[in-house]
Amino acid sequence: MSFDQQSARIAPPEIVAFIEAVIGHNWEKEQTDYHEQDPDHRSGHVFGAMCAILGWLESPGELVQFHETLGSDADRHRYTLVRFYRRGEHTFRVRTQRDSYAEQSFAVAEVLTAAREWTEVVNNDPSNWHSSTSIYGDRGTTVHPEPGFDTLRRIADALAREATLIVPA
Repeated sequence: MSFDQQSARIAPPEIVAFIEAVIGHNWEKEQTDYHEQDPDHRSGHVFGAMCAILGWLESPGELVQFHETLGSDADRHRYTLVRFYRRGEHTFRVRTQRDSYAEQSFAVAEVLTAAREWTEVVNNDPSNWHSSTSIYGDRGTTVHPEPGFDTLRRIADALAREATLIVPA
């Protein structure tokens, strides 16, 4: 499998947890215990986590994000994020917009049909996320320290994963 800077796979939460376990593992202690115990019985051993990560990386049909477009209006009170994903033969587009007015904000995942038209698969109502996002796309605020674009990326990734559950591979 090859990777380039334009594509990024979205790790499901269980793989993220495995990655965190590997990163946080005490590798110095692992070296000390290496000759003393069987690898599968070592205390805190992360062999299973590493195998799960490798299996995920090598599995076909995973969701791959391959393009992203960012935009904001002149006064920066409205910002948008559009991400494109591919899974198997399906192309998904997730459009998100955060406006100063919740009713003008949206988050929607669409799939490209055989007729080359976008069809909505799933959406996330702004009432679920609008009040917890920064008013600025490129920076956070005292109340919401995460930059708005980062929040929209998380929303887009979640919608893309949900869309793949609805649209068969």
